[in-house]
Amino acid sequence: MPPSSRPHFAKGDRVEVIRRETGPVPPAATYYPAVVLDPPGARKPQVLVEFLTLMVHEPDGPRRVRELVDLGNLRPDPPRELNEWFRVEDCVDVYSEHGWQRGTVVDILENSRYIVGVRGRREKIVSEQCNLRLHREWDDASWEWDPPLQKSSVSEEGSSGRIRVKVKILRPKKPGPMFEQGKVVEVTSDVEGFRGAWFTAIVVGPAGTDSLLVQYMDLVTDDGSAPLREIAKIQHVRPNPPWVDLDTPFKLLDKVDAWFNEAWWEGVVSKVLDGFKYVVYFSYSCESMVIAHSQLRPHQDWVDGKWIKGQSMELNIDGRHVTEKFIKETKVEVKSNKNGFLGAWFPATVVHVVGNDKYVVQYHTLLADDGSFLKEEASSTDIRPSCPYIPRYSPFETFEIVDAWHNDGWWVGRIIQVQKEMKYTIQLLSAEKLEFEHRELRPHQEWMEGNWITVYKV
Repeated sequence: MPPSSRPHFAKGDRVEVIRRETGPVPPAATYYPAVVLDPPGARKPQVLVEFLTLMVHEPDGPRRVRELVDLGNLRPDPPRELNEWFRVEDCVDVYSEHGWQRGTVVDILENSRYIVGVRGRREKIVSEQCNLRLHREWDDASWEWDPPLQKSSVSEEGSSGRIRVKVKILRPKKPGPMFEQGKVVEVTSDVEGFRGAWFTAIVVGPAGTDSLLVQYMDLVTDDGSAPLREIAKIQHVRPNPPWVDLDTPFKLLDKVDAWFNEAWWEGVVSKVLDGFKYVVYFSYSCESMVIAHSQLRPHQDWVDGKWIKGQSMELNIDGRHVTEKFIKETKVEVKSNKNGFLGAWFPATVVHVVGNDKYVVQYHTLLADDGSFLKEEASSTDIRPSCPYIPRYSPFETFEIVDAWHNDGWWVGRIIQVQKEMKYTIQLLSAEKLEFEHRELRPHQEWMEGNWITVYKV
């Protein structure tokens, strides 16, 4: 269709914001998911959007970034496609650093993982299949995707006419009395960005032998005209938790659920503030937020048909009462005391709590001799929470302290020279001097007494 007659973006539309960096060898464009807050008008060629993955940290807690975007840097949210597998040299988008980046599959690993090369990045990305999608370009003139979507790729019933699907046969799970029509339940998801969240819903009815059709109580359709309905697997559904009195304050390391973004999100109290407020750490997103007492409830787990109250993160080891600083599946950063690694922090996940301030961590970027991701035991003094994301669009300055992505980790350094095209010469703590691009740096932060402190200059 001609540009003059193509549809306009409306309030609430899911879109992607395209950002391109400049330079002699510019990296591939990055596509950031967003939602339209204020659509363009006849005399207003810009759109106000709210990013779904970019956060800004303010005194009263983090919030999503909002920005005016030119229409030329906006495209519709690509359709969701089910890909059975990807092949070497496939052109894909890989989800990394809060957005989708165009890349090429260079190798295939076990367990549906791939190695993807992205133009402009020295390091390659190891990605799970769920964080990959086929790359498509958006044609503003025809208002279509290139290569075009096949009409039969997804039907109204969700069946596929083009994509072959591997089916793993499991024993059917029939809905029990707790999931009868009209029952109030909570529904979770294993989709990235929604892990650890429980949405309140009402059971509409069964949808096959192991699924339910649910209607959400706080989510609506894209046009806002009706409550959102969705088919959910039974393993993602649980009864509505029983009410627990909130008369007493929460304590440090209490497991809680926090209400925001229309759902209950699992977290841990990392700091108790005045005025019945708390700093809650969410291990799934590696973020902390200030939450009021009225927006919290004690965490409960649905195990073998019973509700079990979530305990504080405390263990009893050899008769001693020990409070653990980190819990299993917490995203962290780990430093090394070996020679040559001064000032380096490596991203990892806690996979086992040993006790006595010891943890087994699995690194995200370091590999063992057999090619698997390295696991090792680390002391709590060498571990800190995953560093919160701070967007930095303006250039860094001379003598500013930064973290530089180098040799599979974040290395602390100081900018000693600002070059052209957003490049910098950095002196690491090891006295080594290296050149980095703007996108390879982040503002330096120190983890001190349970708080992140931003350090700018020395």
